[in-house]
Amino acid sequence: MTPTFNSIDEAFNVFSLLADLVNAHLPDDEYLWFQSIPCILPYTQEIPIARYGEEGIESEKYRIELAKKYGFKKQMISGVHFNFSFSEDVLHKLYGIVDCKSSFKEFKNEIYLKIARNYLRYCWLIIYLTGCSIGLHDSFSKDCIHLMDARDVYGSYYSTKGPSFRNSSCGYKNLKDLHPSYNSVDEFADDVQSFIDDGDLSQAKELYTQIRLKPKDPSDMLMSLKEDGIQYIEIRTLDINPFYKCGLIRNDMKFLHLFLIYMAIKNESDYADWQMEAKLLKNGLQRS
Repeated sequence: MTPTFNSIDEAFNVFSLLADLVNAHLPDDEYLWFQSIPCILPYTQEIPIARYGEEGIESEKYRIELAKKYGFKKQMISGVHFNFSFSEDVLHKLYGIVDCKSSFKEFKNEIYLKIARNYLRYCWLIIYLTGCSIGLHDSFSKDCIHLMDARDVYGSYYSTKGPSFRNSSCGYKNLKDLHPSYNSVDEFADDVQSFIDDGDLSQAKELYTQIRLKPKDPSDMLMSLKEDGIQYIEIRTLDINPFYKCGLIRNDMKFLHLFLIYMAIKNESDYADWQMEAKLLKNGLQRS
């Protein structure tokens, strides 16, 4: 995790440095695994739950419940989270230019909501360009081997067509298809709260989407989104890139940066079932 920077180069350089520091201080018998899908796994009961120290007891309990719900092995899937926001100066300049009768907070929310809607429509392109998880060992899962069309003699299965098993229908996702409204922050928050009330989610952060609306106060996400507005967005599509030491390359970050700006200015369609259409396009990549 890096601080916030005003350029891709600054963020990437610090991220790369952090990876170097971690590698340099790992014990001799420990290594970083630069793949989104885990390597050969032990039996489920031998997979430990992450420990967060005395201040992270609730986080540890949350992880235990997730392991029970989704399985220990599914939680071994990992990826890159890319946070993005416009500077307040840029947003205020845009607010002064457009003929907008809403408040600045509402205007800012609509910018990020539009990015979220368009990103969900077109994130299949990011999966296609950056997908790096095409194989799995049968110690991970036998349920989704049907998505693979090749195998080796060591118990591993591969796809020669789909670019990202992690982002496929068999990746780490909610047990039900949950599609909250992105028309407004209030509608989004109310829909997520209804998922919690219905027992589909234990809390708001359990909603696994390709893009997240991030609040000022993560301890009370939904209320903070309503009261304080969207502070930034988090992209969760990128697989770990196994071809570079820190699992991420600079060009991917630069492309995603430009892509998100394009999502902010691109016109939207008025097709009512756009979220379902986007899901079909995304999952279709794994079978193409």
